[in-house]
Amino acid sequence: MRAGPFAIHALLSCAALSLPTTAFVPMAKTTHLFKLSSSPLEEPQVQVLPEIFHGVVLPNGQLAGQTTNPFTLQQVIKFAMQSEAVKKPLEGASKEIPFGKVQELLIEVNELKSTVPSGSYKFFGREDNQAKALTLLLKSNPFMASALTAKGSGFELKSFDPDEKNPSHFLECLRTLNGVGRKVNFEFDRKMEIKSLEVFDEEGQPILGELDVDKYACSALYNVLFYAQSLHATIHVLHFLMTSALEDSSKEYPEMHEWAKTYSKNIGVKYGQVAFLLINDAPLTGVDKALISGTAGFGSSQAIRPILKKLLDTWASDPTAKGFVEEMFPMSRHKMERAGILTEFMKHVDLIKPFATEAAEALQDINEEAFHDAERNMREYFDNCGTFKGFKINTFNSWIQLMSITGIVHGGTLSYTRLMANSNIMKWRDIESDTWTAEDVNVFMTGLGTIVGMEPGRHVMTSTEASPQFDPKLQDVLNEYDGKTSILKADYIADIIEDKDFNDYGWILTDYGPDDFDGKQLTIATYI
Repeated sequence: MRAGPFAIHALLSCAALSLPTTAFVPMAKTTHLFKLSSSPLEEPQVQVLPEIFHGVVLPNGQLAGQTTNPFTLQQVIKFAMQSEAVKKPLEGASKEIPFGKVQELLIEVNELKSTVPSGSYKFFGREDNQAKALTLLLKSNPFMASALTAKGSGFELKSFDPDEKNPSHFLECLRTLNGVGRKVNFEFDRKMEIKSLEVFDEEGQPILGELDVDKYACSALYNVLFYAQSLHATIHVLHFLMTSALEDSSKEYPEMHEWAKTYSKNIGVKYGQVAFLLINDAPLTGVDKALISGTAGFGSSQAIRPILKKLLDTWASDPTAKGFVEEMFPMSRHKMERAGILTEFMKHVDLIKPFATEAAEALQDINEEAFHDAERNMREYFDNCGTFKGFKINTFNSWIQLMSITGIVHGGTLSYTRLMANSNIMKWRDIESDTWTAEDVNVFMTGLGTIVGMEPGRHVMTSTEASPQFDPKLQDVLNEYDGKTSILKADYIADIIEDKDFNDYGWILTDYGPDDFDGKQLTIATYI
C-alpha cells in the first residue's frame, strides 16, 4: 500500500514540526500511520493510528478522503526551516533576555507587518504590565474566559483550592500541572478589575506579605496558557471526528459533499500532529515530551487525558451554541456583559443558531431524500466512534452549530498562543532555573508553530470556499451570513483601532477582525 498525495503532505507537515520519524495518514479502509522510510521509493511501514483519547476511533472502513491545505503546509515548513537558527542560541541562554528573534521570525513568516496600519503596533504586546494583559485576555478570549468562575458580584481565576469538590474545568486541569508557581488565585470585581491576589507555596500554605501583582500575573498566564492549549487540542479531536463524519455521510449527496470538503482540509494532518506532539502515551523509556500530557511538556501528566475526554463528550452531549456557552461560561449573560466579558464573541455566537437553521433547511430543500439519508448515515457514523459519546449530534443543524461555535473559539488560539513568545510568561515553566533548557525551547517553539499558516477565506460561515459556487440555495445562506459577520468584523476593527491602548494590546483584541488583520481569523475548523 503506497502513500498518496495526502500521505506525502502529512509526512512533510509532521516532519516540519519536529515529529519523530512517523506521521499520520488516513487511508480508505482503516486508519493508518506511516513510518518514513530511508528512501522515498521504499514501501512505508504501516502501524495503527494512536488514539489521543483512549477508545475514541473512527468507524472501520469509513474514513473519508480528507485533503491537505497546501498554503498552511508551506507556511509551517517555512517556519520550521527558519526556526532552527533561532532555537539553538536559546538553549542555555539567560531567561532575562527577551524573545526578540522568536517574535521576528513569526512576524516574518506570517507577514504580519502588512496586516496592521500602524508602524508602532506591538504584535506580542509589552514586556511589562502583564496584569493588564491577563485581564484583557480573560475578558476577550473564549479559551481564557472559560477559566473564570463567578464569585459574589465578581469573578475569580482559581488555580488552587484543595477543598473544592466540584472544580471548574480550569481548576480540574490545573490540578494535573506540576511545578512551582501553579497555586495562584486572582479575584476580580464586577467590572473585571483585579480585587485581590492569593499565592500559596508548594505545601499549600499562603505566602504572606506584599505580593508583586505583575509577577504573579505572569504565573497565572502560564497556567491559563496550559489550560487553553489543552482545550485547543480537544477541539482538534472533535473536528477530526466531525469533519470525517460529514464527509463520509454525504458521499451520495454531491451538493452536500462538496460543502463538507471545505471543512475537512488539513484536519487529518492536524489530528496527527496533536497525536504526536501534544497528547500521547508516555514512552517506556526516556523523557515524555508531549506538550500537554508529558511531564517534559508544560508539566502535566497522563492524568489530563481522561479529563479532556470527559470534556469532549460533554460538548457532544448538547451540540448547540447555547449548550456550549452554558457549559464553558457558567455565568449569567448579564453579568458577563456588565463586566465586558466576551461581548464581541457573543455577537458572532448569536448568529450561529439562525445560520445553522437556514443552512440545514437549504440542504434539505436541495434534495430532501439525500438529506435524510445523509443525516441517518451521520447518526450511524457517530454511533461507531468507539467511546466517543457523539450520539446527540444527530441532525445537521446540531452539527453546524457545534462546528461553528468551536470554530469561533478555535480562532482565539491565534492571539493567546503569542504568549509563548514572551519570556516573562514561559520562564514559569521552571521559574527556579535561570537559563533555558532544550525542553523549554521545545515547548514554546513547537507551540508557536501551531499559529503559522492562516489562510484568508477559511472562516466560520465563509461563502467563498467553492469555485464554482455551491448550489444556489446553500450559497444564498452562506452569502447572507458571511456578509453579516463581515460587517461585525469591519465595525469592530474600526472601533478598537481608535483605542489609545490599541498598539500595546491590539494583539489580544483583534481576534474578531477581518481575516488576516494582525494574522487573525475565526477559523472554519482546526486546519491551522
